[in-house]
Amino acid sequence: MHTSITRTALALALGLAFGAAPATAMASSGHPQPALARTVIVSVVRGRVTVEQPSRHRFVRIVGSVALHVGGSVDASAGTAGVEIATPSRTWTAELSHGSAQVLQAASGVTTFKLTGALDCASAARATKHKPRHRSLWVSDKGGPFVAQGSYVLAAARGTEWITTDECSETTVHVVRGTIAVKNLLTHQTATVTAGHSYTAAQVPPAHFTWTDPEPISNGGEFADVSCSPSGFCAAVNDNGDVVTSSSPAGGPSTWTTTSIVSDSGLVSISCPTAQFCAADDVLSGDVLVSSDPSGGAGAWQTIAIATGGTLGTVRCTSASFCVAVDAGGDVIVSTDPTGGAGAWQLAKVNPGETLDDVSCLGDALCVAAGSGLSTSTNPTGGASAWRSNSSVGGAAVSCPTTTLCVLPDDNGNVYTSTNPTGGPAAYKQTELIDRLHPFQPATGVSCVANGPCVVVGLSGDAVTTLDPTGGSSAWTAETIDSSTGLAGVSCASSDLCVAVDESGNALIGTR
Repeated sequence: MHTSITRTALALALGLAFGAAPATAMASSGHPQPALARTVIVSVVRGRVTVEQPSRHRFVRIVGSVALHVGGSVDASAGTAGVEIATPSRTWTAELSHGSAQVLQAASGVTTFKLTGALDCASAARATKHKPRHRSLWVSDKGGPFVAQGSYVLAAARGTEWITTDECSETTVHVVRGTIAVKNLLTHQTATVTAGHSYTAAQVPPAHFTWTDPEPISNGGEFADVSCSPSGFCAAVNDNGDVVTSSSPAGGPSTWTTTSIVSDSGLVSISCPTAQFCAADDVLSGDVLVSSDPSGGAGAWQTIAIATGGTLGTVRCTSASFCVAVDAGGDVIVSTDPTGGAGAWQLAKVNPGETLDDVSCLGDALCVAAGSGLSTSTNPTGGASAWRSNSSVGGAAVSCPTTTLCVLPDDNGNVYTSTNPTGGPAAYKQTELIDRLHPFQPATGVSCVANGPCVVVGLSGDAVTTLDPTGGSSAWTAETIDSSTGLAGVSCASSDLCVAVDESGNALIGTR
């Protein structure tokens, strides 16, 4: 792209780029024009503004307007700078102050202000007088593809005013006016922030849990699943038909209570969104059992013979008023009144010919069911037509902590992840062999916490953890936590507490 600028401006830009610039760059006799992906125009709005051309390692003060090559930097710590950019359709202008930034521009016109300035991240006792412990950049625009990038956050908006502040271990974005979209560079998750609110992305300790030795908590039955609510209440089910509950799972075996709720078969799964509601399912009869007092004894559980098209896989509930079960016939069975009897559960044939083994939902906003195929819906109560299914992606288990992250480990040691769960097969990325200790470990469970760790367990007795599930195999760390038998399931009540259960009636408590 060729842009006409005055000889004075061209000479000034070349001088800044190749070292012939004076200590102060004066305004050109005509207003220079930005060139897409090549130069931006920096002008003084007020105060002192300096620029540094790429590879020059020297800031010079400007008066008026100058052309800055993409990759150069602007220091508006003591003033306000206007930055005019070209896009394929028109020019846009943003104002910067309270900091310095490198200016980057893609061929699309998207322009990124990357915060610069050294941070002193030594301990307080060693901190120097010359390097600050934070850096900031204020950005105001009236439209245009502008992005501010801190160490841990990207913030993008049009017609917005915001401040990005970097510290050694976190980045905070505060919105003064309008609305911005932020991307957490640590978790790769996105969020929307409105005026008067802030968003912080912070480094967190590695996703390493300290696990207890296997603790016997039941009467010897083989566990099949475990579920923990955010309050720390946990319940596990076994092949004896028992529910084993605790309000203090880290307190040792004595804190667990065993209740037999099925006498003639075992239980396959359990889901407890709160301490006041749990749902489980029976492996032989296909019944769902629900309770508003899970620790209240056998009489506190209600058995419901729901319609199914095959052996029930799991039942998952997000509240006492929303549950979804899946079966081996590729069906989902949904209820907005789980205690309302069989008629309150509606079956939808969403993926005929495939087996659905597990399901994860976020209220009624998103459900993802996995097995030999994959079925997703943003309207799970809408019947079969509201679900989108395929046989290209599948998993032995699934956990979706947010609407922009789902994690599906499979039977071969791999994991599928997606930041767009309803985007079809192409939206799912396969990471191979995340368990370096037992590369082909079949997964039996996964639990992910929003903006926190993910834990995958399997038949080799390993727990494989990460804080960055989309970061490839190197982002996952494996540890054998049960060397005597396979793990049957895992559930994380929070970023700091997870409970795994094994096939010998033991619980293993992981804390961070």
